Amino acid sequence: MISEKRQTMGEKLVQQLLAKLPQNEFFYVTEPKIVTKDGRESKPDFIIVVRRRGVVILEVKDWVRLLGGNQQDIQIERRDGVRESKKNPMKTVEDYAYDLASRFEERKELCQVYQNRTSLKFPWQGVVILPNISQKVINKFENERIWKRGTVFGEEIFSDLEVFKKALLDIPWTWKLQTPLDPKTLDVIRGVLDPHLIVTDMEGNDIGTLDLRQETLVKESLPSAMPQNVALFDSEDLLSEEARTAVADHHLRLVRGVAGSGKTLVLIHRAKYLTEVYPNSNILLLTFNKDLATNLQKRLPNVEVVNFHKLCRDIIGNGWHSPNYTQGWLERYAKSDLINIGLTSEFIADEFEWRKDLEVFDLNEYLSIERKGRGTALNQQKRSVINKIFQSYRIYQDQQRVNKKDWMDWADVPLHALDILKNSIHLLKNHYDTILIDEAQDFAPTWVKVIKELLKPNGSLFICDDPTQSLFKYFSWRQKGLEVVGRTRVLKIPYRCTKQINIAAYGLIEADPILCKDEEIMRPDLDSSQLVEGEIPNLFQFSNLDGELQFIKNEVQELLKSNLAANQIAILCHSKGIVKYWASMREIGIYVEHFEKMKGLEFQAVFIPHLHTAFMNLTDPVDVSNERRRIFTAMTRARYRLYMSHHGNLPSQLEPINEHVWRENI
Repeated sequence: MISEKRQTMGEKLVQQLLAKLPQNEFFYVTEPKIVTKDGRESKPDFIIVVRRRGVVILEVKDWVRLLGGNQQDIQIERRDGVRESKKNPMKTVEDYAYDLASRFEERKELCQVYQNRTSLKFPWQGVVILPNISQKVINKFENERIWKRGTVFGEEIFSDLEVFKKALLDIPWTWKLQTPLDPKTLDVIRGVLDPHLIVTDMEGNDIGTLDLRQETLVKESLPSAMPQNVALFDSEDLLSEEARTAVADHHLRLVRGVAGSGKTLVLIHRAKYLTEVYPNSNILLLTFNKDLATNLQKRLPNVEVVNFHKLCRDIIGNGWHSPNYTQGWLERYAKSDLINIGLTSEFIADEFEWRKDLEVFDLNEYLSIERKGRGTALNQQKRSVINKIFQSYRIYQDQQRVNKKDWMDWADVPLHALDILKNSIHLLKNHYDTILIDEAQDFAPTWVKVIKELLKPNGSLFICDDPTQSLFKYFSWRQKGLEVVGRTRVLKIPYRCTKQINIAAYGLIEADPILCKDEEIMRPDLDSSQLVEGEIPNLFQFSNLDGELQFIKNEVQELLKSNLAANQIAILCHSKGIVKYWASMREIGIYVEHFEKMKGLEFQAVFIPHLHTAFMNLTDPVDVSNERRRIFTAMTRARYRLYMSHHGNLPSQLEPINEHVWRENI
């Protein structure tokens, strides 16, 4: 934690030593604020958690000469020769320690029953450091029983890190731990020391604590202005001068994490932290979908939270109209061309969107540009036809615009917003000090350009993504005009789901010949001791739709009877067409939506029904991989309980999960 007051020289020396201690054995907090039940505040200089011993409450006094004293008061002489009587620092430390212990005792996770008495699982001990006093002088006070032996350290403690480490381990603890403090206990302790780290659900219930890596990302200081003449790019980087300038002008941190690793939690706590440390700054949090934005706004009432297209709508203002759907135009005006090249209107609509996302308007550029991930080879003949259709479509849009009729499609929205920001005076241009982006893997290059226009010249971007969960589109960060090399931090422990749900979900990824070889996709740490054990996911097979419908409705009622809140239960459907079967359950508060709406959300229990049609008519390996990715994302929305179901045969593309689920025919 950042100290609110100016540190003394002694405190700075102590902090330098603490920062060098091994983090797997020690962690410390500077000037924590301990608020007691009666409202009093204690602020010790440091609190140190020693995993193999317990908790140390530490005070530093920069006194230069000790004249005498007793267990209540110490007589000192200042540098200017003035003599004073000061409260014995060990009494101060003991007061802090009792206040802290009472806060610890409020958490049942930190308590144990020993000899019919409830006590803390670990001992605590107060310590004083006098950086200007020799240990020889301190020993005299110990001999007079003014201080307990081994609890006051002198100037010799700064001679070597190992000396300091040994002194902390050799403190006369009241009793010794049999085993080091486990990670879960450490997290609860950290939450007591810094309540900002406590993670709560929508009802305000404590559901955990940010881990050390997450805490570091949350409390990372905003970077100072980037030095000039810093080499950001390799000679092979094919970025325009505009893109290079944009990179140099914006500070960046990319948090890349596996599903459920706490990326959104980091984002939430980062936003809270910035509003407290920089109360006058303008902060924007952007999401992909509306449901997540609504969820986050409730948790961050003092931060501006909006989904990207709502932001564009605000920028466009009076010129906004509901976007048109390209597919309808294609089916009306280009049907014969589509038949000639054997491609569907949906395929070409996606291709048009990709071109606009990357601003590939030049016809010759499209003929030569590398095009991967479509599942269908686009040779020169097909590209030429696509060029012809694309040109006709843009001419049509221009005519609509001239005639003041609706002309934008969804891919035009960011382009139009960008044009307004660049070519007119707008209140949001260069308005924000920091922009935080969640689920950024689905943000297109044109979206990032809009975001850059909103940032102040030295503004900061804080971005979270997971390529594994890219449901809509995927572009590299280089294509988006951002250089993330050296600015990326990775979170690999998937806390959200139980270990059993994680194993089943990632089994689907590992079995896919495309996804398992994708270097962008991160592998989680499924062996971590911090993963919660739980029930094996269920996979039910029914003989007909009625059986599946009735079973899910009955199971939902059982969950509600067990006091699980309705908003913690979700039915996630792989297509919009099957949502209708369960839509009535929205009336009792159950979240029922198709996959495209679920990004960033999480629930205690998740149902994924109707899986027998999930891969219907999908033969291309790329399309199959994309569907597996979507189902994986749905599976990892579940924290503790996962129910998957189908009637008819289970698609062969889902067979890899069989060994990780409990199968039952009903």
